[in-house]
Amino acid sequence: MEQSRVLDGPAARSVVFDLAHGGSPASRERVVKPEGLWVRSRVVKIADRGLWGAALVLGLAFWCLPGLWAQEPSLREQRAFFKEAKSQLLNPSPSARASAVRKLSKLGTREAWELIWEALDDGQAEAADAAQLALRDCDAERVLKKWAGREGLRSKDLGRRWRLAETTGWLQGPFEARELAAWLRAGDDETTRLLLRSVERLAQRGRIVGGSDRLVSRLASLARSSRASGAVNGGALLALAQVDASQVGSLALPAMRSKKPELRVGALLALEEWVAQSQSDGRNGVGVSQLEEGCRHLAADDSVLVRRALYSLLGRFPRRSSVELLVAALKMEEAMRLRLQVIAALQELSGLRYRGDPRPWQAWLGELKPGPLPTPQRGSKTPQGEGRTAAEGSLRLPLNSDRVALLIDLSGSVQQKLKTGNTRKEALDQYIRNTLKVLPVGTLFQLVPYAARPHPWPDEPEVADRRMGQRAQEYYDDLHLAGTGDLWEALELTLAGGELDSVLILSDGAPTGGFHWDLGLFVQLTLERVRLAPVSFDLVLVDAGKRVTAHWKKLAEQTGGTLASVKLAAPKKQPAKKGRRSKR
Repeated sequence: MEQSRVLDGPAARSVVFDLAHGGSPASRERVVKPEGLWVRSRVVKIADRGLWGAALVLGLAFWCLPGLWAQEPSLREQRAFFKEAKSQLLNPSPSARASAVRKLSKLGTREAWELIWEALDDGQAEAADAAQLALRDCDAERVLKKWAGREGLRSKDLGRRWRLAETTGWLQGPFEARELAAWLRAGDDETTRLLLRSVERLAQRGRIVGGSDRLVSRLASLARSSRASGAVNGGALLALAQVDASQVGSLALPAMRSKKPELRVGALLALEEWVAQSQSDGRNGVGVSQLEEGCRHLAADDSVLVRRALYSLLGRFPRRSSVELLVAALKMEEAMRLRLQVIAALQELSGLRYRGDPRPWQAWLGELKPGPLPTPQRGSKTPQGEGRTAAEGSLRLPLNSDRVALLIDLSGSVQQKLKTGNTRKEALDQYIRNTLKVLPVGTLFQLVPYAARPHPWPDEPEVADRRMGQRAQEYYDDLHLAGTGDLWEALELTLAGGELDSVLILSDGAPTGGFHWDLGLFVQLTLERVRLAPVSFDLVLVDAGKRVTAHWKKLAEQTGGTLASVKLAAPKKQPAKKGRRSKR
């Protein structure tokens, strides 16, 4: 009985656990799985019953011990995992290196993050994109301290700077506002543009702390800078609208008189954000008069991209003043795609299904009172019929615009032979031939075949005459390209001019070369790039898988474009090559 009293209560619990785990109290902390905690609680309850309970629990603990012990990865196993992933970073296959980056991000140690940091410089976009995406979750202080330094945003390597500038907006933070203001002195326009988008994103996520005076001053300075690009000016206004929207009113209207189209669009969108924030805060009417004045000022803008942004905004701004501007645009607008956009905006605001005749729209306008519009009565949608869209089953690409670039993928996958003995390119040549044959006179047009690099014809978009389609066909027939497909560079070249409102892409949908490889990141960055210079993307995908198609569908839908799929005969089976993207 005396012995029984000694082992009762907390003393018995301590002895039982020390015996069950080799006599080391610290070793008890190694059982961390839920199953281990459940057994521990049962052991404690049994031990409270005295000596017999202690004897029983000893047997139970030794019986369960091997299974519980195996559930926790040891430090040795973690080191082996790290060593394996580090070794995999030296693999010649970019897919293997990208896989190693993802493994290291799951490990999440300081050493792992430092290896991911170095992978940003991988010569293949697949691995570098994986590192860029992984660093969004980085929490290693030693790595984050390098972010804005000479190894980071001030690096001589532009690619590293661009990747880190984009990733900044996804970090957990928080960030001091004055620190971000200092970062915005990065240097080149592209790094600054990407950083401004990150500041905008951080403000939306509530990750900026501290006094914002320096940051607001820096953003206002960038918005007014004559040396910066229009994309930087406009991006600064959009970031300012998130950091301190009350500052937008004094900057936006003067910005609309700028010669830079991207700045004029940025000013318009910043005013819209100011109005939206005011309404959400219960301050209805704040900024509305400034936005209406800005819309009237841009209604006769000579840039097709500015007018496109304006019509899109008017469709989201349900007031009589919006309808008035849209009806006037329907009478005056000559660009085909923009006319369709005006009609779509009027239909959205009204719930009516009138088409391109301005008279019924003018009659509806006469019935409206000043101020907000009544809630529209939604009718059944009518398919748009004014565009030149390929008929079902026709071997012709959809030309929905009279300001269009045609991008044609001529990379190795398109040159692959089908079971019929022909290549995909040979099967698609008929689509291209039939399209160029009927290229309408007066279309602002550029042909951009691409493989490892783009080969534009002509060098700048030109207005088509009667022979342009024939000359474009001759240029295309003389091309003999192969290798990877750098769609990223082809898009950068196409969008640089700012004169087109549509991009038509014929591809298998899977970029295999260039600065970006990951399709989710590719589409996200493309959408952000065209926010201040809006264009529509029409895509014709050849033998693309469902996952690839889903990414491009997002791009088409969010830019007012279209997507069509072409299924050809299955290709001949070829030996698998490491590092090549599968058609998923």
